[in-house]
Amino acid sequence: EKVLAKSGSEVSHVVANEKVCHDEEQNIQRDEAVPSAVTMIRRMGRAVNQLNEKEVKIRIEGIESLWRLFKRDTKKSIADSWPEETLREMLSVVSRPLLTRFEDPAERVRGKAIILYTEIARGVSDMRPQ
Repeated sequence: EKVLAKSGSEVSHVVANEKVCHDEEQNIQRDEAVPSAVTMIRRMGRAVNQLNEKEVKIRIEGIESLWRLFKRDTKKSIADSWPEETLREMLSVVSRPLLTRFEDPAERVRGKAIILYTEIARGVSDMRPQ
C-alpha cells in the first residue's frame, strides 16, 4: 500500500473523515443488533460514492467502510449475519458500484468488491428486481 504525500491540512481532513466513518460504523454495532436496510443505506452512502472516485486511496477507503459495515460479526458470513430482506434492499444499492469494481486496477478494491458482492448475493434467494 502506497502512502501519498499530502499537505498537513489535507491529512487532517482525511483523518477526520475516516474518524466520522469509523464512528458511524461503531454506532451501527452499538445502536441496533441488526440495523434496518434504511439505516444501512443511509450510512453506507458515502462509501458507495467513494467507490466511483478516480483516486485509488479513496476507493480503498470506500470498500473498507463497506466491508466493516457488512461484516458485523467476523465469525459469520454476511449471508448469515443479515435478514434476507435487508440484504435484498442493500444489494439494490451496492450491486452496480461493486460490480464496476470487479475490474478495478487496485487488487485490494477488486478482491473485496468480489467477496462482498458474492456474500451479499448468496444471502438473497431471489435476485430478480421487484
